[in-house]
Amino acid sequence: KASEIFVRGAEDIGQAYFQLAKVTAETNADAAKAVFAAKTLNDVVDVQNEFARESYQTLFSEGTKISELSLKVAHEAFEPLKEQMHGSIKKTMKDS
Repeated sequence: KASEIFVRGAEDIGQAYFQLAKVTAETNADAAKAVFAAKTLNDVVDVQNEFARESYQTLFSEGTKISELSLKVAHEAFEPLKEQMHGSIKKTMKDS
């Protein structure tokens, strides 16, 4: 059961990474278009500053989500193992 939970969780984490990559690629493309459309050096600097701010926010928020998801998966996957271990210990103590 733990392996099933882990596999499902790994799929969810993989999808979260894929989503992050997709959003990052879209943001990069939008920033490149904006740089090429800029009329002045100040416009280019503004575009780069906004791109950096958005990239940081996206990386931070999505990274947090992925970390939380990873912890959730680890906790859920360990739970059946913990229950099995407790059962084995009880049985061993009872048989002694």
